[in-house]
Amino acid sequence: MHNVPYSPSQQGLLDLLLASNEPLDIHQLVDLYYRDREKPKPWNAEIVIRKALRELIKKSKLNREDFSIQQVAQIGKKPALFRVSRSKKSKRLNSLEKNS
Repeated sequence: MHNVPYSPSQQGLLDLLLASNEPLDIHQLVDLYYRDREKPKPWNAEIVIRKALRELIKKSKLNREDFSIQQVAQIGKKPALFRVSRSKKSKRLNSLEKNS
């Protein structure tokens, strides 16, 4: 089993997805991720978050986590949705939920 560490931005996105009971679209994730920052969100915030999500999905697969991050495809003008699918409760997922 690999143990590829998550970056702070990836960990922040994972915390947001775990805290949400509903799937989040990219615009909601950007707004939530940058809401507590002193500086305004960057002009390329959506690109930054999309890249961090892609890397987070890859790392969670490499680490063989007991959860997966799923992306519901974009339909028409509606943005894609992201959510955490919990296959079974694990010690890792429980500790991530407690820390958020």
